[in-house]
Amino acid sequence: MTISDVAQRWRDGCENLSEWKQLNDYALEYEERVRRRIEVTLRDGKTYRCEISPLSGGNTSIKFRDISVPQPAKITSPAD
Repeated sequence: MTISDVAQRWRDGCENLSEWKQLNDYALEYEERVRRRIEVTLRDGKTYRCEISPLSGGNTSIKFRDISVPQPAKITSPAD
């Protein structure tokens, strides 16, 4: 399976294709890029936060995190 195959699977399951246009445009930018975050909602209702980061040599890293499920609260101890 290639990166194009994986991208096509995500794109096919995406509710709003303008989100994928943002990802594609970012990957194809030639100017200096900065890390960016967008939210992508799939047709099944799940929402993912995509963190897009530039890598050396013009490459791009995209990380997906499911944010449709509430994250457990961090336990903190009271200050003494």
